[in-house]
Amino acid sequence: MNYPDPGESPQPYQPYVVPQAAVPSKPRPGRTGVWVGIGLLIAAVVVPIVLVVTLIVPAFGGDHDEFSADGARHSLSLPAGEKYALFVPSSGDGFLHDVPSCVVAATGGRPITVRQPSGEVSLNGWRVFGTFDTGSGKVDVTCTARSSDTTLRVGKYPEIGKAVGGIFGAIGAAGVLGVAGIVLIIVTVVRRSRR
Repeated sequence: MNYPDPGESPQPYQPYVVPQAAVPSKPRPGRTGVWVGIGLLIAAVVVPIVLVVTLIVPAFGGDHDEFSADGARHSLSLPAGEKYALFVPSSGDGFLHDVPSCVVAATGGRPITVRQPSGEVSLNGWRVFGTFDTGSGKVDVTCTARSSDTTLRVGKYPEIGKAVGGIFGAIGAAGVLGVAGIVLIIVTVVRRSRR
């Protein structure tokens, strides 16, 4: 039998405590926020480039046909239902000195109205002197000028509103995505450092 040692003082009653498993602390936040933030920063660069290529560049019409105002008929195949323009080289003094007289007709001979631009529109050293709708896309252009070596172009009419919208859209997208990426990275790093 086990008897307490007479030299020991009796221990006060202590209830039995069931051992509990250690409560795990909250895990550290993962690095996912950092990676998503980096992805947003990359998107802040890529999205504006895509907007520029898809909205701004086409708004200024890169393709064109160039020929002389020699009175000959020039048959063109243009995109259907678009607004196109007739261009002449801009002179250094800002005036158009030898503006050709042009007749635009559908391939079957039906005349297409050539309208004067509502303002002064220039693009890369070429100035718009008339606009027309392409209709079905098959058009004949006949132009004459005082000098038969006057060169003119037929190209897509510059869409200033679309270009301005694309510029502001690109700047806005870069700003929103960039700020969101930076904030997400900072929040994730701060949360990780506290744990």
